[in-house]
Amino acid sequence: MKDSAFTQLHWVQRLIEGMLKEGLHDVVISPGSRSTPLALICERHPAIQSWVHVDERSAAFYALGLAKASRRPVGLIATSGSAPAHWYPAVIEANLSCTPLILLSADRPLELYHCGANQTIDQGHLFGSQVRQFYQLPVAEDSDRHRRYIHQLGRRAIRDSLGSVPGPVHLNIPFQEPLVPTQTGLPEKAQVSFPAPCISPQPKLDSAQLQQLGEVVSNGNGVIVCGPELFDNDFFNAVTALAQHLAVPIFADPLSGLRFG
Repeated sequence: MKDSAFTQLHWVQRLIEGMLKEGLHDVVISPGSRSTPLALICERHPAIQSWVHVDERSAAFYALGLAKASRRPVGLIATSGSAPAHWYPAVIEANLSCTPLILLSADRPLELYHCGANQTIDQGHLFGSQVRQFYQLPVAEDSDRHRRYIHQLGRRAIRDSLGSVPGPVHLNIPFQEPLVPTQTGLPEKAQVSFPAPCISPQPKLDSAQLQQLGEVVSNGNGVIVCGPELFDNDFFNAVTALAQHLAVPIFADPLSGLRFG
């Protein structure tokens, strides 16, 4: 019979594989006891590049930089209690800069709440309105139905972080002891799979909307303002064409990367 620790590891593996399907590749880990199942699966998975930073605040900003540079979601793992609270400054910046982060906070099970258990706080909605979505996961269950659920939840979390307005998504995951299997070993390593490309939906104007916008702007003076963001060449060409069509200047922030073409 599989013990509860094996069930938890298999559960986490299904979650992470769902995220891989949608393009997760990098995970930043701050070591801690309660997050052992998360860290162990990510460290062993051949398709994941894991990075270890002991300090949670530094880890969060490192993940933020990775996500900005790669233009795809990056996972963050921390143990329960005050550990994920140190992510807050980076989560705020991820929210305001529309940077996709996947916040994977380990938690203690419900039976350890409100009884003085060490490092046990209410981690539900810890980041409030700073995240695009929050998911409170149940404890792991050994059934095909629940494994399918957790796999699809992993995929959904990545999609949430890459919506029309990208940003951080928080998953709070309770783990029961024991955290590591004692007799049944570890789940088999997954086969190497290449993450699917992350494609964020981009709002576009059709010809009629563009004509209407031109008529509105032509009634007075207008400008296009481009703030700090990682824009690609397609955006540069599109915004330049739009400015020419509307006969308005572009005011580009130095961090936009658009000031020199």
